[in-house]
Amino acid sequence: MALIAVGVMAAAARAEEAAPQPLRLPVVVHMARADGAALAGEPEAAQMIEIVNQIYDGSGVCFALAEVREVARDADLVSYRDRRILKKFVVPRAINVFVVRSIKDPSPSDATRRASARVGREPTGWLRGAEIPAVGKRPEVYLLVTLTAGAPTLAHELGHFLGAGHHPDPDNLMSYGSGRNGFDDKQFRTFRAHARGELRKGALKAATSCAR
Repeated sequence: MALIAVGVMAAAARAEEAAPQPLRLPVVVHMARADGAALAGEPEAAQMIEIVNQIYDGSGVCFALAEVREVARDADLVSYRDRRILKKFVVPRAINVFVVRSIKDPSPSDATRRASARVGREPTGWLRGAEIPAVGKRPEVYLLVTLTAGAPTLAHELGHFLGAGHHPDPDNLMSYGSGRNGFDDKQFRTFRAHARGELRKGALKAATSCAR
């Protein structure tokens, strides 16, 4: 029996060694200010990334909290300029996530209107998250997430970063449905392919490990 147990353990160890390591992507979290202080700190950011990694478990991609920074900007984004000005704080070769209190959406995009219509809704004029172009930066986008929206919205925005569009299934995390709770295998393949591309071209620098 002892020999069998040793053999099983050795086989399990070999299988673990043979399993491909997830693509480890660095994340820099920027906390905006409200009432004279940052909205939250490193513990909240670490917890958010940990939950995101649980959501992405099995995708072949994971995220590492590289740094938490306090941004000397107001936490309420009321104009497009408020969104764009954050570009100057972007840290190169990492996924930059700006955590804010609110994001006003005075003119909802066609993509937002379509995604809302699929679940029988109209745009509210407010966003929980967004992906913002950052031409000339590496990578060329950064993400916005409201603190109250938390990890599920961050997972959604990271899905956009990794090449996925909105999904028609209201249970899919890339939809606007209330029951959204995960991704499908096709999205997992998209995530891996896009992550490899970002790492290969040097837009991201691979992290040494991921938060769990």
